[in-house]
Amino acid sequence: MSYRVGDTIFTQPASPATVVGRDELKGTVKCDKDFKAFQVSTRHGLINGIAPETRDQFNSIMDEVTANKNNDERVEMLQNKIDELNTDPRNFKLVQYLDGEARHIMNVKGVKPRFFNSEEFKVR
Repeated sequence: MSYRVGDTIFTQPASPATVVGRDELKGTVKCDKDFKAFQVSTRHGLINGIAPETRDQFNSIMDEVTANKNNDERVEMLQNKIDELNTDPRNFKLVQYLDGEARHIMNVKGVKPRFFNSEEFKVR
């Protein structure tokens, strides 16, 4: 498996660590076992598999969304951001993570938005 800088891994005793460096030639990663660094890198959940720039963009979007305490507005903000980012195919992974966050809020908080998007083959 290939790790990226900022990804979370778990050490043998199941303690979290954050990947802070990577040597592709040797196939090694440098990890930080500091729990505070782990909390900073995962303040919006485990988001392994995205580039560091995309991770920063995700975290800034989620910081803005979580600043709002109204769950309905949070979902609406996420949906608007997803619609905005969906126009560029390079944002595919970021859109997936934002969509997951929106669905998580809807399921956990019982938010049922008035408008939503779905693939045609899923609508009955």
